[in-house]
Formats: sequence, structure tokens, C-alpha cells
Amino acid sequence: MSELFKLPPNTPEEREIRARAFSDWIECISYIGGARPQAAEIGTDGDDFQLDDLRCLVANQIACRVVAAMPAPTTWDEFRAFVDHVGDLVGSQLGETRAAALSDFVLPMVFDEWRFRLT
Repeated sequence: MSELFKLPPNTPEEREIRARAFSDWIECISYIGGARPQAAEIGTDGDDFQLDDLRCLVANQIACRVVAAMPAPTTWDEFRAFVDHVGDLVGSQLGETRAAALSDFVLPMVFDEWRFRLT
């Protein structure tokens, strides 16, 4: 299991981010080939697991760590800049561009807490 879940959360916000991250990871790996398998099928057939599933997990782990460490943005411009920063960090770790990291690997739900604070 990820290091993100090995350390005890320090704040209620961290607990919420970790809960969402874990849920997002399960969601990420449960979508294989564009169709969601039944819970009993997840992980039973090694042919269904692909390298991009693992890259998605790593991308969301990095993104959740960065989001948890950064202050919440106070404006929409700052929000976009923070999301771009997260995309840059994830992309550099995966060997992808910011756009590819944000569109193909990092789940939008990672940024929900920031988004909800601005609405």
C-alpha cells in the first residue's frame, strides 16, 4: 500500500484527502478497458491489469501529496496555477507533459476540495 496511507493523518482535511485518494485509486484501477468490472472480478485476471493502471495510481499519489502540502487557492487564477503546478510535478515523475498528466492520469477529484472552497 502507498506511503500516503502508512502515516497517520494530522488533520481532518488530511483524513478527507486520503479517503478521497483511496477511493479515487480504487476507481482508477477498476476502470479497465473502458468498462467497469464487477467487484468480484477486480484483480482476478492478470491480463486486465495494465501499466497505465499503475501509472494512474502513482500520478494520483503524487498529486494528493502535493495538494495536501499546498495551501488552498483563494482565487480561480490561483487555482489554475496550482493545478498546473501539480500537473508539472506529476508529469515530470511520469515522463509526460503537464497536459498528459492532468488529462490522462490525475483524476479531477483530486482537486475537488480546492474547487469546492472557491464556489
